[in-house]
Order: sequence, then C-alpha cells, then structure tokens
Amino acid sequence: MHIEPYMMADVPAVRAFNARLASARVPTQFRLAESASIDWLAPSDSSTLYQEQFLVHDGAEIRGGYVLKHQEFFVAGHTENVGFYHGPISEALADRSFAHVGTVMLRDAMKRSPRLYCLGMGGLTQPLPRMLAAASWQLDLVPFHFRICNAARVVRQLPSLRTTPIRRLALDSLALSGAAQIGFRILHAARSRSGRRDNLRVVHNDEFPQACDGLTEATALVHRFAAQRTAAVLERLYPRKEPKFHRMTIYRGDHLLGWAICVDTKMQDSRHFANLRIGSIIDCDA
Repeated sequence: MHIEPYMMADVPAVRAFNARLASARVPTQFRLAESASIDWLAPSDSSTLYQEQFLVHDGAEIRGGYVLKHQEFFVAGHTENVGFYHGPISEALADRSFAHVGTVMLRDAMKRSPRLYCLGMGGLTQPLPRMLAAASWQLDLVPFHFRICNAARVVRQLPSLRTTPIRRLALDSLALSGAAQIGFRILHAARSRSGRRDNLRVVHNDEFPQACDGLTEATALVHRFAAQRTAAVLERLYPRKEPKFHRMTIYRGDHLLGWAICVDTKMQDSRHFANLRIGSIIDCDA
C-alpha cells in the first residue's frame, strides 16, 4: 500500500471503492469525493491556508482516503503551520480485514504535517479517537452548547429524547400543553449571562474589516491555541459568493467587538436531528 495525492485518473477507482461501501450498506456520508478537484480552499501559491486530498492505493484498488487542511495558528504566543486531519474513510467500514488502513493514513498525515489535530469525531469511543489514544495523543471533550427555540417541535422530533414509547407519549403531551416551551424558557433564562447589550450594531454579510487583524492578535494572547483569522483569512474561509455562510460583524459605535459565521440547515431524516431546522455558529471571535 502507498498513499498519493488524489488525481483525476483515480476517479474510476474511487467510484469502485464507493460502490463496495454501498453494497455493504455503509451510510452515504462515509464515501470518498468522486472528484479530484477541491472547490473550497484549493491549494494556492499565494496562501498558507489550503486543503489536500490523499488516497490509499492497493495495486489498482483504492482502500481509503483523507483530507488534510493547512492553516496558521497562534500556539503559545507564536505562529505555527498546523494540519487538520479530517474525513478519513477506510474500506474497513465494509471489510474488517482492512482495519489497518486507518493506522496507515494517520501515520502518513503525521509525516506530512507533524503538528496535527482532529476535531468532531463523535465521542471518545469512536474508532478514530481510540486510535489516537493508543498513539498517545491528548484527547479532550468539547462541550455542545445549544438553545431550543421551538420546544414543541424539538420534543416531537429529537431522536435522543424519544427513545421509548412512554417517553414519546410524555413528550407529545408536553408539546400539546405548552409546558415544553415554558420549561425551556426557564432553563435558558437560568443559563443566560447578563451583559451590556446597549448600542450594539450587527452588520450582515459585509466584508470583513481590517480590524479583524487586530482582534485575532488580541484574543490570541488569552488562548494557548487559536487559529489565525485575519480579514484575508476569513474572506478565504467564508467567501461571500458561498450563500450557506451567514457572516456577521458586531460593533459598539465604530469599534469592532467581534464576528460570527453561522449556517442555517434544514435537516432531512438526520440520525441526530430528524427533520429539525438547525442554526449553527461554526466560527466566531470576540
């Protein structure tokens, strides 16, 4: 086995790989992209922020692949180029005789980017974090913060709540009576932090101002590990031509206090969120 960058000539073998996973009834989210081109963060001579795709070759067959994103970070007060290892997919999902492919890919990524991190792996019991733990990586849980806006709809649909017939009946009753909405309002009020909200001005989908450069440097002083998010970096990460990104900048007077990137997703038969509408803050600084 050897690992090489994804080339156009690999597309037929990638399609065959995806077909093998489909025949094993592996969910569609665990498939390799059937294109060698990268639409978002394509490699560029003028930017240190870019992504690469790599494939595991086994003779004429593809056995897996992963994506490596490169970005500059502030690490303990100085700048380092850091890799983000994400989207690893292995034929082990369909055939356990290929269980070693995951280790092969991780070792390859660590050679290409010695300063490497992973994020959003679905919990410490999943295969990738277990592999990282065996390789002596430091693992930390990231809290999931959420706010429920339409309680009746949520308790009627959220799969993690509706696990038994008795629970489903009780939740439907809470939704009909209005008690669910009242209960979550009390919960959110208890969790909310009061703060100065006077004279705040929010600008939607405008250019990121140059003041973002000073903001990212200032907030980096209080974090040991933080992505560099200058105005130029933000424009590359979240371009205005991409409609899914809702860009917001927040001011008091003319002073930039922060920014946020949000997405608005209508879920369809999601394992975690059923058919709920999910608003997500995917990046921010303040």
